Amino acid sequence: DSGKELLRRLSKFDYEKGTSLDLTNVNLNDLGVEFISFCDFKQLQRLGLNQTQITDRAIEHLIKCDFKQLQLLYLYQTQITDRAIEHL
Repeated sequence: DSGKELLRRLSKFDYEKGTSLDLTNVNLNDLGVEFISFCDFKQLQRLGLNQTQITDRAIEHLIKCDFKQLQLLYLYQTQITDRAIEHL
């Protein structure tokens, strides 16, 4: 089930000390990105969203996140356009 894999990865993540979250190949869409935008990632530096179903709408949710430590955002093979990337 698509939601189960996302929840499994999020449940294993160390929200206090974790620096990298890889959601590559998870059946993730814009609604899933909205869901993770409410997670409290304290030290997140790398977020992998490669090969997911996300679109430009997901960028709107990511902008709302308080990713103070984020340095790398992987968006390979998504539906996100260059125009949306300009807003990051």
